[in-house]
Amino acid sequence: MNQPIKLGFDAKRLFLNWEGLGTYARTLVKNLQQQFPNHEYHLFTTEINEELGAYFINHPNFKIHTAKGQKEIWRSKGVVKDLIREHIDLYFGLSNELPYGIDKTSIKTLVTIHDLLYLKFKSQFSWIDRLIYSRKFKYAINASNKIIATSQHTKSDIVKQFNVEAGKIETLYQSVHPSFLNADISWDRQYFLFVGTVNERKNLMLVAKAMQALPKNERPLVKVVGRGKKYKDLVMGYLKEQNLLTHFEFFSSLSNKQLIKLYQHAKALVMPSFYEGFGRPVIEALHLKVPVIISKSSSLPEIAGQYGIVIDYYDAESLAKAIKRISKENTKAFLEGSEKHLEQFETKLLVKKL
Repeated sequence: MNQPIKLGFDAKRLFLNWEGLGTYARTLVKNLQQQFPNHEYHLFTTEINEELGAYFINHPNFKIHTAKGQKEIWRSKGVVKDLIREHIDLYFGLSNELPYGIDKTSIKTLVTIHDLLYLKFKSQFSWIDRLIYSRKFKYAINASNKIIATSQHTKSDIVKQFNVEAGKIETLYQSVHPSFLNADISWDRQYFLFVGTVNERKNLMLVAKAMQALPKNERPLVKVVGRGKKYKDLVMGYLKEQNLLTHFEFFSSLSNKQLIKLYQHAKALVMPSFYEGFGRPVIEALHLKVPVIISKSSSLPEIAGQYGIVIDYYDAESLAKAIKRISKENTKAFLEGSEKHLEQFETKLLVKKL
């Protein structure tokens, strides 16, 4: 990517998602521009949240293009006319999809596949949503010139589910927000931390059951960061029934600064998910020298490496033992050498490979 080119991005998540796909998009695009300042960066979005997109709106290298006509139809198909008109050389689908018809143009394409959640955890999706996702994923995977998978586990899933040649897929890990890289390390550890949407897949109920399994005088405080609906109500009902409410504190949404502060004083991150395509909280925690307790499901052991305590996602007793172990062990010794492991998640490495 030495010669100046016009890069186009599906920037809906960049402008509209506070976490997850939004963080991935903002971090990647911003670092690409810093590494390759001679390129033009065209961001195509259905709408703009100026609070999230301030850097991109106010930077001369970025050109913002918003929807013409019905937003979702434009994003899934109509945007192709705009890409042609702007003479885009390479279009990057940052969140699992490409616009229909782009394979009929001369525009080169990349697509990031973050996970196959709609196939792996079907209960979270209606049949119509699964049908829509199936068509979008299949088209993007077949039409793209190159696929980026956010973990080796996700790459293997793509190969198996879509019969794709492994050579078409590059595994490029996600990075954390730059503010995590510059944050201070604190050894004042007071509680356990759970970060993620409070839904069935994230498995907060197992944390509740592990707390119930611990002796009353050994139950720590657990701080939970994430929104939730029916499943959260189910967990809250269990906590109330077992008289555990005083051991849990809930936060629906936090800024990066607030989230980092929570990590800094956590004894460990607890992430017993049934399925993760990547698992960003794991590397957020490790960057701040916070141990992680993870399930041996999907990508999590790959992302944590030797720095995670691995449990079965259905075993509350095992999680209770891990919580007791972390409470007693020397955290510094447990995470010795983790800096080398975290190098593979640096955005600069990702950008270099692209």
